[in-house]
Amino acid sequence: MLTYTDDHGIAVDVTEGFTCTPTALDTAGTQTITVSYNGLTTEFTVNVTEPVVAEPMFTLGSGTAAPGETIDIPITIRDNPGIIGLRVFVSYATDVLTLESVQNCNLFSTGSYTFGNDLAEIPYKLVWEDSLSTINSSDSGDFVVLTFRVKDGAAAGDTPITIVLDEGSIFDADLHLVAFDAVGGTVTVPASEEGGWRFSEDSTLHLHETYNGIQFVTGLDPDDPWVSDYVETTGGWTFDIEMNDRGCESTGAVLNIYNADGDLVESYVIVMFGDADGNSLIDGEDVMLIKDAVYGKGDFNWKNFDETDDYPQTYCSDINHDYTVDGQDVMMLKDCIGFFRPCNQNWNTDTDSLYS
Repeated sequence: MLTYTDDHGIAVDVTEGFTCTPTALDTAGTQTITVSYNGLTTEFTVNVTEPVVAEPMFTLGSGTAAPGETIDIPITIRDNPGIIGLRVFVSYATDVLTLESVQNCNLFSTGSYTFGNDLAEIPYKLVWEDSLSTINSSDSGDFVVLTFRVKDGAAAGDTPITIVLDEGSIFDADLHLVAFDAVGGTVTVPASEEGGWRFSEDSTLHLHETYNGIQFVTGLDPDDPWVSDYVETTGGWTFDIEMNDRGCESTGAVLNIYNADGDLVESYVIVMFGDADGNSLIDGEDVMLIKDAVYGKGDFNWKNFDETDDYPQTYCSDINHDYTVDGQDVMMLKDCIGFFRPCNQNWNTDTDSLYS
C-alpha cells in the first residue's frame, strides 16, 4: 500500500496503479527503493541487516582481581533452544586460582542439580537433569556463579578459565542431542603499582642500624635459623641470600633485595648473636672464638668497633649490646650455653642498649 498526499495536503491510501522497485529486501546492506505513481517518482534508502540467528552457548564471565582477592565468575546459558539435561566441566590454573564456592542460581525450576563435592577437583563437574520430563526447559540466564580467590603471590597477567561441554549429555525431551558452543572467561591479575618487601608477620626478624650506619638483619631464631623463609616480596620484587662461609644463613650471610627491574636495591648482613663461627649454632666453639678475640689470641681484633672490618663477627659477639666485646660477653654466652638460657637476639634488659 502507498500513501499519496496531493497538492491540497490530503492523504490517500493507494493500493494499485503504482510501481515499487525492488519488491523484496532479501540482501543485507543499503537498498535504494524507487516508487512511481501518477507520473511522479521518488526514491529513498533503507538499511537491511542480517537476521539474528540464535546461537545456543555457555559463556564464562571475566574480571580483574589482585592476589588475595576473590572474584565471582558466572556461567551463563544463552539462547537455550530447550533441554532436559546437561553436564559441563570447568578448568583453571591452580597455581593462580582457588575455587572457593559454587552458587546455584536455580535457573531451571524443575529437575535436580549435582555439583562436585571436591572444589579442588580439576576439571570441576556441574550437572543438571530433568530426564523424566516430557517438556523442554528453555530458560536462559546465569546457571551458577563460581567464586575464585587469586592466590597470594600470583603473577600479573591473564589466566584463562575454560568450560568443556559433555556433548553427549546435553539433550532434549525427545532424547535428541542439542548443540551448544562454549566460550571461556579470563581473570586478569593486575600488576602491582608499588613493589616492596618485608619480613612476614610470624617472624621475629627485623632490621637494626648501628651507630656507624651498617644495617643488620637481627632477631634470628636459633631454633629456626632461616631468613629466607620469612621474606615476602610484592610487585615483582625478589630477593636472594648469599650464604656465609659455613653455607648457612647466619652470621655473615647477606640478604639482597631486588626491584621489579632486577636492580639491587639494598643488601643487609645477617647476624645471630652468639654465633661467632656462623654455623647457625650457639655452642662452646663460639665461646672459645670470642674468648680468644677478647684476650688477643684470635686472628681479628673484634673489640675495636671503629677499626675492624669484621663487623658481623664483632656485633654477634657483643652479647650484652654495649658496643664492646669483653669478658662480660664471654661470661654471658657461657651462662646461656651452660644453663640452657636463650641468647637474646634483640636486646638485653639489663643494659641501656643501643640495639633496643
